[in-house]
Amino acid sequence: MLRFIVDRLRVLIPPFDIFCVYFFARRNGNTILRLKPVSYRKYCKIKEGRLAVIENEQKRLVYEPPYFDESNEREHKFTSPAIYIAELKNVMVHGLSGIVISDGMAVTDICANDGDNRINYSFGGIRRGDRKRFYLEVGEAIDGPDEAISLCGLAAYNYYHLSIEILSRYQYVKDYIGRRDIPVLLDEDARKYPQFRELTECVLKDVRIIYVPAYKMVRVKKLIIPSMNTWMPINVIKKSDFRVSDNLIAESAVMNVRNAASVYRCEQQNEKLFISREDLELRRLINEKEIIEVFEEYGYRIVNPEDMTYAQQVELFSKAKCVVGASGAGFTNVIYCNPGTVVGCIVPRKYNFCAFATLAEMVGCKSLFLDAKVKIPGITFSTDKYSVNKSEVVNYIMALEKLCG
Repeated sequence: MLRFIVDRLRVLIPPFDIFCVYFFARRNGNTILRLKPVSYRKYCKIKEGRLAVIENEQKRLVYEPPYFDESNEREHKFTSPAIYIAELKNVMVHGLSGIVISDGMAVTDICANDGDNRINYSFGGIRRGDRKRFYLEVGEAIDGPDEAISLCGLAAYNYYHLSIEILSRYQYVKDYIGRRDIPVLLDEDARKYPQFRELTECVLKDVRIIYVPAYKMVRVKKLIIPSMNTWMPINVIKKSDFRVSDNLIAESAVMNVRNAASVYRCEQQNEKLFISREDLELRRLINEKEIIEVFEEYGYRIVNPEDMTYAQQVELFSKAKCVVGASGAGFTNVIYCNPGTVVGCIVPRKYNFCAFATLAEMVGCKSLFLDAKVKIPGITFSTDKYSVNKSEVVNYIMALEKLCG
């Protein structure tokens, strides 16, 4: 409750928020850098850095899934920025944000497309921010290798973000530099769980990894960094500010990781899965227990991906004929499903969250989502708690069975 009150006061009273930013940084033994956010493209012009385009600006798919008994599917095309490789000299990489620090600038593209001032930048090592200034919590500066590739970024502790937003970008660099042996900088959070370490080893192979502790700044004489290949905001200031267009993901982001895991993938079988979040503290579907009982009656296997190795997750999802569950990072595994697999996600429709449906569409899966009603609102979507009607679930399962054929 105290944390909730403090968070509300920080939103309502900006001077109190600034005080908290400096207070908590000092309590952590760190300091605050006040920096001007600058895009990589602009920075390369200022500092004579090099920028090589890998994929041009283009229209990309966002797939809005059909919801059971409510709506039909819709395919959208939104224009994405280009995907590129930047080469920078004599900079520092910040752990827990991936931001590049140089001469009072925070080099990042995360606010390059925020024309409507709707993004909440306070996340990870970014303690406060807008399009004009970032307050970055930083620890000591440490010497890194003369040359490095940076895959540091936001939310490396999350399976979706680590898979699709962070590790997927390595293939661009690999194609760009060839066989050169250059170490990769990666946030410490990326080895938080055994499955994360397995995923990282699968994608990066034998590359030497230098894990960057939270808040530390790593000095690098020559830095190679791939740009974003997904364009979802970190957070939005108001929940109503999140848009269908925010679910924009490059297909190459999906295929880079899917292809790396091909050694673990199998042919599709008749496995029907329900992804459970029972063992997690943050259980979004508050009546999940009774919903699970219904799915068990219809032959669904209840699985908790957190209890499996990475290889086991890839194998299981590739065998699946149908995958259902409440929205969560475990749905990232749909990128390993075979074409024709049915994907059912239980999530409030009003969120406009289409990322998992878009992933499924990219690998040839069929989607049918189920709307849920928010019962306990949180500050963000990820902290909301919701439920579904048990009697409606039976009809939903019948619809899934029909879709499976």
